[in-house]
Amino acid sequence: MFKDKIIKVNTDIPTNINREVMGVLANHQWYRAFDKAEDRLGNLEKGISLGWSINTIRNGVQEVDSILNFYGNFIFQLILGKAKIKGELNRLFWNMYFPGDVTETHYDHDQDGYYSILYNPHTTDGGIEIEGKFYPDKESEAKIFKSTKTHRGIGPTNDKVRFNLNIIFKINE
Repeated sequence: MFKDKIIKVNTDIPTNINREVMGVLANHQWYRAFDKAEDRLGNLEKGISLGWSINTIRNGVQEVDSILNFYGNFIFQLILGKAKIKGELNRLFWNMYFPGDVTETHYDHDQDGYYSILYNPHTTDGGIEIEGKFYPDKESEAKIFKSTKTHRGIGPTNDKVRFNLNIIFKINE
């Protein structure tokens, strides 16, 4: 098992399917993202933009009834199959960033045995920084890493929008 490594998986999901997902995202209800709930108002008042988010499944329970859950679960299962990993879905969290959006460094889960997947439905000049190393967005690519690793999302500079799917799962060994 990869344990502490960051694994890249090419899902081979075709552009037309990724565009379908982004079309759903473009027409969905979004919420202002935050890394720490207690800082949400302060960040907005300071003009700090952390992007937008939709949490459709949390702790394995559907929060939002959306076709995004079908797409997210399909992407999750495809990634697990390609990486030869067994795991149980914990969260589907969709992100949308605009130029200038940057999240604070954070981790997705504080317990061992949980892993994060960041899936990119399109290539942008934004990306994710994991423990200080930048990984650019590449269409149909997923990055898998321990959920205890610190990371932050970085919005695009030249591209107009950046979408991604953040998945948290519990590994079954």
